[in-house]
Amino acid sequence: STGSKIYLSTDNLAAGANYVVYSKGSVYINGNITYTNGGYTSPSNVPQLIIITDGSIFIDGNVTRVDAWLIAKSSDSNKGIIRTCADSNGNSQNEATCSKQLRINGPIVARQLELNRVYGAAPGNNSATAAEIINLSPATYVFSQSKASDNATLRTVYSKEVAPRW
Repeated sequence: STGSKIYLSTDNLAAGANYVVYSKGSVYINGNITYTNGGYTSPSNVPQLIIITDGSIFIDGNVTRVDAWLIAKSSDSNKGIIRTCADSNGNSQNEATCSKQLRINGPIVARQLELNRVYGAAPGNNSATAAEIINLSPATYVFSQSKASDNATLRTVYSKEVAPRW
């Protein structure tokens, strides 16, 4: 797309669905984007949505799950932002709107990552619960390997153990 904004609404990607969304402008996610569970007969059947923008990626406060790669690659100081609770103009939303937990399943690349959710901040049943959960799922690796050459292998090139923080 060459327009200023792309809007992505609720979608459930079926097995074998692989999409790349590229935009020179901003991308606004205003609905949950999920992958269908199961039904994969080969690594190439693992669904993937890759969102790449030269602008920024904004996620509405009502969204609770995004299964996608989020890449906001601009080095411009007003772009390259991923904001987890924003309105359709990219502005941060208020505390009441940002009160839902968000789960992102996929890699994230951005110049600036703004985690604006407040879920779990108030005393009560959900206190001390993460407002944003970001998972780099095995599906990312399986998909990447299925798109690589036939003799590609996955290997660990670096590993370091660190002490748990209390």
